[in-house]
Amino acid sequence: MRSCIFIASLFVGSSALAGPFILLDQYQSTNSSEKFSFAGINNADQVVITGSHAVNPSPNPLLNRTQSYVYLGSGSSLTLVDSFTRDNWIYPSNNPSSGYSIGGFASINNAGQIAYAARSAVTSQASRIYRWDNGVRTEVMNGTGTLTTGPSSLNDAGTILAFGVGTHYVINGSVTTYSNNGNVPDLNNNGDAAFATAAGPGLPWTVHIRDGSGVDHDVTGPSAGPHTMLPIAMNDQGNVVHLWNNGDIYESGIGTASTLLVDLDPSQNLYDIAINNNGDVAFTTNNSSLTAATLYYLPAGSATPIELLHEGENFLGSAIADLRISSDGLNDLGRIALSYFSNSGGGVAVIQAIPEVGSIEFLVMAIISFGAFRQVRGNPQA
Repeated sequence: MRSCIFIASLFVGSSALAGPFILLDQYQSTNSSEKFSFAGINNADQVVITGSHAVNPSPNPLLNRTQSYVYLGSGSSLTLVDSFTRDNWIYPSNNPSSGYSIGGFASINNAGQIAYAARSAVTSQASRIYRWDNGVRTEVMNGTGTLTTGPSSLNDAGTILAFGVGTHYVINGSVTTYSNNGNVPDLNNNGDAAFATAAGPGLPWTVHIRDGSGVDHDVTGPSAGPHTMLPIAMNDQGNVVHLWNNGDIYESGIGTASTLLVDLDPSQNLYDIAINNNGDVAFTTNNSSLTAATLYYLPAGSATPIELLHEGENFLGSAIADLRISSDGLNDLGRIALSYFSNSGGGVAVIQAIPEVGSIEFLVMAIISFGAFRQVRGNPQA
């Protein structure tokens, strides 16, 4: 653990605010209008971040121009991995849009490789999927005719699993078509892919695992009710966490019965979820009006989630909003990479939950952590 840490539950604000957790790192955008969309973290605490902002003023008042980025955060540096520019015409609407933007979120593996997609502004064109390795960018897919929302996972072997519109999954450029509507899938280090399908929009979902040998397993059967959003994550043990039944969080696997992990309040909706190889789970929820995301941590074997942060709370001097994690957002050390937005711009925090606030370990950490925590700002290194 780094020597410069910050006990957020002690210093963020009153007892009604967030915690308990340790703030290990913070990456802050240098552009107040830039929004960090998602972040993933590997077991070396390297962080991959996607972000974007409107280019203002645009060269043409009838044109929206967006700049999007992929960053690598490591220790005290923030490195620019790649950037794209996309033009969308406001009027006339029949003018051709052009360029690319980052599609979905980027993924990072334990070797420090990064996978991401550049989505075309022209809907008839395919996205380009890239793998970045220590400054070298390799194009994995281009021109298949299948639009993708971005890689959902990159494993330690360098295999990329991406998601196509409705029915397509792309593994290292090879497109597999399913007959049902699908969701964003996840991939583990054994080559197993977890995903969910539905017979149509708004219809019940079924969670599947395609194992490393290519055999499909139905691990849940149809859900008890329709869900328009089904976040999913899987670890190397083949444990899949997902929304199911009455909007609650379940864990499923090959040859095992689905188990209820969290009985969500009826006013909440699961937003994002991640699971590590220890069985710890992090997830965000929003309320019935689809606002006010809350971040929770569920230690392995526990039935009680720990609330860590809530939209609107004062975090590092600013009220935060748009709390998001990716399926890569929780590493095996229990560190969570959380993206958020505040009046200071986009930010990513690396935090670690403290399951027992009264523990001796927590008190020791509090005593030794009165130094400044690491905060990364300034110009990213290209």
